Order: sequence, then structure tokens, then C-alpha cells
Amino acid sequence: HRQADILSDAALSFDFALMNSIFTSMNPLSSDESKAFRNWIKLVQHATPPQMRSVHEQSEAILKSFDSISRDHAALKKPISDVWSASCARGSKYAGYTCGLWELFHIITVGVAEWNSVRSQEGHDSELISSTHAASVLRDYIEHFFGCEVCRENFIQMYDACAFDRCARLSEDSSATSWKYLCIWLFETHNDINVRLLREKAEREGNREPNDALIWAVRWPSKLDCANCWNVDGTFDSEAVYRHLKKEYWPVSNEKGEKRHQEMQLGMASYGDSIHW
Repeated sequence: HRQADILSDAALSFDFALMNSIFTSMNPLSSDESKAFRNWIKLVQHATPPQMRSVHEQSEAILKSFDSISRDHAALKKPISDVWSASCARGSKYAGYTCGLWELFHIITVGVAEWNSVRSQEGHDSELISSTHAASVLRDYIEHFFGCEVCRENFIQMYDACAFDRCARLSEDSSATSWKYLCIWLFETHNDINVRLLREKAEREGNREPNDALIWAVRWPSKLDCANCWNVDGTFDSEAVYRHLKKEYWPVSNEKGEKRHQEMQLGMASYGDSIHW
């Protein structure tokens, strides 16, 4: 049930953002906002699994009527629910939204690697999504549409400063290593934000600097969930983390090989055969 909850929570946050974060006034989107929104929807369309059917249907509808929707969002479909899973919401709707949005970001980074792997195997190298482009789309989405101002500014500052060696590790090339680094970069960024929020909370409440036990409590995955992800010195194993992220965020068909390949192809055929970045 864990993965089903993740996909559901991510879809709910996608819908919630459409109705509450993209259009914050009655005015049409600006040129920069429109570009960021279009690129975001195209990335979501190609880098989310076929099982997220409602997200694909909504994305397809938005791209078909993008010009009119960017001027007037009344054409958007209303979300059918805003009830996130208990593990994500933790008793608060808005915690559920943020949790689901992070899950969507992680799904997309894994989805870029999955999309590229299949397209590369099929000889469609012109349709590969570079890790640099995907990260840039994510950055622009957060800059224009993420509601928490402090969170937005901190993320943009980290991104523009090439935190976690982003500028060197992500690239425009088509290597599988670069695709995986996209997942690892977001994993490192997310963990850094969790630790920073913990420290800011302690400072706000007049408490001492969090000790190692408290810091480990907000890092993920936990050692219990992924014993191989963490080394004894506190560093992480990139390959083990990538395998965990893929297992956590990307559903795999019960049947091996051809069935999984067909499922990916079905998703691509249904939601667009080409990309124009």
C-alpha cells in the first residue's frame, strides 16, 4: 500500500497546485510563468508512470488548450479529492500537500531516468530529457509557483549556487550516470532542507543545536528502511540510494521484461510520441 499512497498523494498535490498555486490571481500568466508552467506540464507528462492516469489526462488536456488555460484557468478540471494519506498528511492538509509535492518531484526524477532508458533502447535519442533540463524545469516551477516564500528563496539559492555539485554532476549529455545523478541531487537537496528546518525549529524554540540522533531522525530513507543506503561514517551509497528511490517511487509490473516494456510504451503512446523542449 505504501507505493499506492505515494502515487495518490503525488497526484493530489499536482491537482491541488493547479487550483491553488499556478493561478494566484485572475490575471493571465506572465510570459515567464507561462513558459515555466508549460515546461512543467510537459515534464510531468513524460516522467510520471502510466499508473498516474489522472495526472496524464489532466496534463494532456492542459497542453491541448494551453493558450486559453494560461489566460483563464476556469477550464481546468477540479480535483476530486484533497485527502492525503495519513502518513503524508500527519493530521494537516497542508503538510499533506507539501509531502505529496516532494513525492511528485522524486517520482519525476526517477521517471526521467526511466523515460530515457526506454527511449535510448528504442533508438529515440532525440527524445531524451537531459538531467540539466529537468532540474531547470523543477527550479523554475518552484520559483514561480511554490507558495512558501522562504522555502522558495532557500531552494533557488541552493540551486543557483550549484549546491551538491549540481553544475558538475548534471549535464546535457545522454549518459545514464547523469540521469541517476538527477535523483541523487534531489535526494541530497531534500535531506539538507529537512535538517535545516530541524535546526531552524530548534533555534526558534530556544533549544540547543539538534544532536546526531535528532538529525538522523529527519534524514531519509531511515537506516531501517534502507540499511544499505548509509555507510558507517554517515555518508551514503549512491547506487543503493538510487535503487531505493526507484523501488519507492516507480511502480514495476508484476510480469518481467516484455510486460514492463509494453507498459512504458503504452504510457508514451497515450500521452505523446515526441517532445519539443
